[in-house]
Amino acid sequence: MSLRLVRRLGAFLAGDRTVPGAVAGSIWSIGPGIWAAAITVLGQRTLTADQVHRRVPRELGIQHVTVEIRHEEDRN
Repeated sequence: MSLRLVRRLGAFLAGDRTVPGAVAGSIWSIGPGIWAAAITVLGQRTLTADQVHRRVPRELGIQHVTVEIRHEEDRN
């Protein structure tokens, strides 16, 4: 796995103010130079998986992204 890719995705999630907090994430290779990611995000009810998915930079080379949103309200 590319440690650089993991760092870049982490920096993206940490720096995007519309994504309040990445809870967990995994990245794995699905072919030569082709990556997939699964991201779980803690967010408000207004945050959607599609919004997070669209914000993953294309230049990271992640071809398949699965996003799960866990709403803050559900934690209580």
